[in-house]
Order: sequence, then structure tokens, then C-alpha cells
Amino acid sequence: MKVLLSILFSMQCLLISAQSFSYSYDAAGNRIRREMVELKSMESITDTGATTPVVTQMGEMSISVFPNPTAGALRIEITNLPDNAQGSLIVWNLQGQELMRINSISSNLVADLSTQPSGNYIMRINVGGVQREWKIVKE
Repeated sequence: MKVLLSILFSMQCLLISAQSFSYSYDAAGNRIRREMVELKSMESITDTGATTPVVTQMGEMSISVFPNPTAGALRIEITNLPDNAQGSLIVWNLQGQELMRINSISSNLVADLSTQPSGNYIMRINVGGVQREWKIVKE
């Protein structure tokens, strides 16, 4: 009976939503805000297919990243991007090597990973001191 209860308790703990944090920085690089971002629980994750964009809110902006996994060209669409917005897009491999940097943000970006080997990558978009990160899978 104790074993059954402990198994049920363990399974319930796995279904709890995971949480992550997003940080905002000022122009000098000082962290000025930390906000909690709730991630989807494992039971709500479904196979959405390669062409369905992942949409993330970043203040008033909405960022769509697709296809992920990608064969090479990763599209990034930003809606409600302010006219004078400054920011960057950076892609790293899992060893921490910077592979790509785009220093001018626009509403439509393409990150070309076609020359990179298959594997996992980290992409960070920073707009006006607010940043988000995505895990990118290259097939």
C-alpha cells in the first residue's frame, strides 16, 4: 500500500507544470527584472509538426519561430515590433560557441543553420533589453 501511494504521489509530481525565469536588463547590462514563465506540463505537450510555429509573448510583441526541428532555415516573425526597436539574435551550440549573430532586429528574420551539423542549439532574441531563449533542433 505504501509503495502504491508513493508511486501515485511521484506521478502527480511529474504532472505539475515546470517553471522558468525570464530576465530583463538595462543598457548597462544590469538585471532589472525577473519574471516567472510557466512552461507546459508534460501531459499537454503534443506533436505539433514541423510547420506549426512556436509563439512566445515578449511584452507587447509576439514572436513565432518555425520550423523546429529545422533542416536549415529557421524563420522568426515578430509582430508588434516597435519602429525604432533595437536588439539582436544570437545562436550558440551546446558547447557555448557563438555561431551566428544578427544585430539588427526586423519583423521577419531567417537564421540559416544549413551549414551546421545536426543537433541542438540555443537561440536568444533580445529586443529593447527583454530577452527570450529557444531550444532549436537541427535535423
